[in-house]
Amino acid sequence: MTAAPTHADFQVSASHQKHGVSVMQKSHTKVLDPRGFKMFFKHRFAQFLQANYRNAEEVSVVYGVRYQTANNWWQGLNAPSGDTTTLAAMMHGQVYLDHMAGGK
Repeated sequence: MTAAPTHADFQVSASHQKHGVSVMQKSHTKVLDPRGFKMFFKHRFAQFLQANYRNAEEVSVVYGVRYQTANNWWQGLNAPSGDTTTLAAMMHGQVYLDHMAGGK
């Protein structure tokens, strides 16, 4: 498995292109790259699962998904949908939030 991306891997400069013209972002100091964030997120979520569950089989039972789906999350091959991430946040609270924010 390749190294997990970091927050810096999905941040881009404060200016971006809109219709071929450079536009400054006014409300945020950084603009997030959606594809980069998706890569970051699936690896970070895999790390969260590995830190909080014994194996992909346990993940499949807890989140009510097929074993193959849970195994893909476990390996960081795919990311879960919003309902699953919300459920993880509800079940794990601050532990989930700290981990996903890069604290642990």
